[in-house]
Amino acid sequence: MIAHRTLVVCGLLALVEARCAHRSPQWTLAMEPLANSNHSRAIYVIARSVTAQQFATQDYRTVAALVEAPDSTVRATIVVLPGRATSTTIRLAPNDRIAIYGFFSDVGGAWRVLLDSNTAETSVRLRVTDNSLEVLPNGR
Repeated sequence: MIAHRTLVVCGLLALVEARCAHRSPQWTLAMEPLANSNHSRAIYVIARSVTAQQFATQDYRTVAALVEAPDSTVRATIVVLPGRATSTTIRLAPNDRIAIYGFFSDVGGAWRVLLDSNTAETSVRLRVTDNSLEVLPNGR
């Protein structure tokens, strides 16, 4: 009887361990907006899974429509307020390429960045300036 219980407990532990090992990886996306980001107005930011071709060819209007009507590629939507740091967790699928898009009042800077999830990093820091997104090094 004890051997049977031990076998059942070991089987359950193996099942839990297997489920944890196959859990989707995730990133913490930290947004660090300047006080004058987007002319001191709120900005919508989305993180989505894309192919290199989608990133290269989809225009501002096409991607901006995903703020109001997100599809299955959108991993997170964030409202960023000037001067107020915020962060969110993004769940990743294997081999995801994540694009971060910022919808500024004046599109003139780097309104999008492409990130590779096949990295050892577990967090991404972005500075939001007046009209662009800048990837920051992770300070550890």
